[in-house]
Order: sequence, then structure tokens, then C-alpha cells
Amino acid sequence: MFFRRKSSIFWSLFFPVVTMLVFGNANILGFSAPNVGIVNYSQNGNSEIVEKLNAATSIKIISMSSPDEAISALEKGSIASFIEIPQNFSPQVSKIVITTRKGDEPELELVQNLIYTILNDKAELGSGDSIELKIADINYQGYRGFIVPGIAAMAIMQSGIFSVVFTLLSYKNQGVMRRLQATPISPSHFIVGHLVSRLVIIVTQTILLLAMGVLILGVSIGQGNILALINILFLSILGGILFLSIGLAISSL
Repeated sequence: MFFRRKSSIFWSLFFPVVTMLVFGNANILGFSAPNVGIVNYSQNGNSEIVEKLNAATSIKIISMSSPDEAISALEKGSIASFIEIPQNFSPQVSKIVITTRKGDEPELELVQNLIYTILNDKAELGSGDSIELKIADINYQGYRGFIVPGIAAMAIMQSGIFSVVFTLLSYKNQGVMRRLQATPISPSHFIVGHLVSRLVIIVTQTILLLAMGVLILGVSIGQGNILALINILFLSILGGILFLSIGLAISSL
């Protein structure tokens, strides 16, 4: 019955997939000044560097007390990179360290060029390399990591509520439920069978959406942990049962 209705296939499978791919590939956030953390150990008058970084409009500086705090903020996505100014910094004997995540190279280049400009203005660049670049081993997926599970959850809700409500209402209007009383199968068995088939469709839909997120958008699901995948399937079944129950309650009104 499900595959005979093109509208059901469109709203249950095609629409969520297209929505996820469109929002996953669109730069919906646009450009905004990235948050950059700074850990300043220097006490020798390099406050001018910090002041110029704070005055820059291309980045937003956030003070950090330690590299551990900066790494934690980097993992959460609160900052795009962070700067470490060593104690008694001098370009001839020490380096400013800039750390960012893999995939945030544009922000890294922006911060690097800004610091080079500040050091040049102070005539402190010297002949040596005064900046050290680091890429932290952090698995940060950006807004795609929120879109994929969000679209999957929306699809579960949509399939659970609307498909049951509209299908059962159409059966009532067509007199299908009354005609079932003249057959060996009871209406309750018919409804349970319908709900079980919808639950199978919801689980299949969830697997399809997550697979598209992994293969096309490059999102990591559970870091390859089989227990995480089992939890996702369990939650999709639980969510499907919940929203199917809500849809059944609405259709009975």
C-alpha cells in the first residue's frame, strides 16, 4: 500500500533526503568573524599584540586561561582556533603558536596573516619563522553534524504522525474499517499490521538518511562504534513507536 502512493514515497523518503542534502551543502551560516581564543603567557610588553588582535574586526578574540581550556572550546566549536603567546615572546628566540581543527584552514590563514601584519607593524618579524602552525586531532563536523540527526528526527516525527493520521482518516471516510468487520481479520489486527509496517519504513528511512549523511556529507556517525549504531536504531524504533502512538491518538478523535 505504501509503495502504491507516490505522495507517501515523496514525503517519507525523497523530501527528507533532498532537504538534508540542500542544507548540508549550503553555506547557510554565511561569513562571520570567527571566534579565536588566546592564551597569553607573555609579560614583557607584548600587550600591544593582544590589543591589536582585540581591535581587529576580522576575528573575535576570547581570552583563555590554558591550552586545555582552548582545546575544550575547540572541540565544542566555541572557537575556530586559538593563539598561544609564549612567555617573554621575541620572534628571534620563540614562536607564537596557532592551533586549529582540520577543515578550518581558512580561519588559520586569516589569523596567521593578521599576526604577521601586527609583527611587521612592530618591526619584530625578524629573519626567523615567528609563527608555528598546528592542526589539532579533533573530529568536529560543524553544522552538518546537527543537520543530519535533526533531519532524521524530523522524518521520524513526520512519518509517525502524519502518515498514520491521514491514512486512517482516509480509511474511515472510505468505509474500509466497517468493511473489515465482514472479514476474518479484525480491525485491531489490521491497525497493528499497519503500524508495524510503518515502523519498518521509519527504521529504513532513518538508515537511509544516516547513510546519505555519511557517504555524501562526510558526517561521522558514532565514530564507527557498533554500539552507537545499535543505540541509534533503538532510538529510531522508540521514536517511531512514540510518534505512531500520537498519530493513532489523533486519528481516533
